[in-house]
Amino acid sequence: MSRHLDRHPGMGLVLRMAVALRALLRCVGVLLLAGVWVPCVAGWNTTVGTVAAIGFWSLGALLSVGGISWSPRWTARTGAVAALLGVSGCVLPLLPAMRW
Repeated sequence: MSRHLDRHPGMGLVLRMAVALRALLRCVGVLLLAGVWVPCVAGWNTTVGTVAAIGFWSLGALLSVGGISWSPRWTARTGAVAALLGVSGCVLPLLPAMRW
């Protein structure tokens, strides 16, 4: 739709912001995908970890699309809970190593 925004005066700023936001979201997406790949490779070797990461990405995509089409609110809540559990799963093993 960017070609339509060019026809309206004053929409150049909106278009530049949309392009910048799209680039930022793509970079964040790549980092999140790498955040799945790194533990898989660390837990298994490179070949098995890569195949497992691709499987997890595929399963996550199928569940996300299916959940959004079935119930968007439920999917958003489940995603928030899954994010909290993922962060806690990464942080909790580090707590015994910390010295208070």
